[in-house]
Amino acid sequence: MKKPNRSRIEIAYKILTMLSRRPRKQTHIMYGANTSWFPMKKIMTALMDQGFVEVIDQGLTDRMKLQKTEIVYRLTEKGSQLQKEMAEIRKKLNSSSLF
Repeated sequence: MKKPNRSRIEIAYKILTMLSRRPRKQTHIMYGANTSWFPMKKIMTALMDQGFVEVIDQGLTDRMKLQKTEIVYRLTEKGSQLQKEMAEIRKKLNSSSLF
């Protein structure tokens, strides 16, 4: 049986969860969130516009062996709070008899 398509909120939650662990490159976010380039960029732009995610200085991530064209994202404090709230909502929904 085919899985239903995920909503943008579910993909955004996956991205926020990944970034809560450590900063990530664009391609790592795309593969980890199991989405294609265009939807990932659209969601990342929305998360950045709202102040949940930011681009970090490449000099801070030398151990990631970055090339000049690569962008690295990390959660802001506001994004971290949103991720925690979304996790709590998912937990409540999963434990209820609604789903």
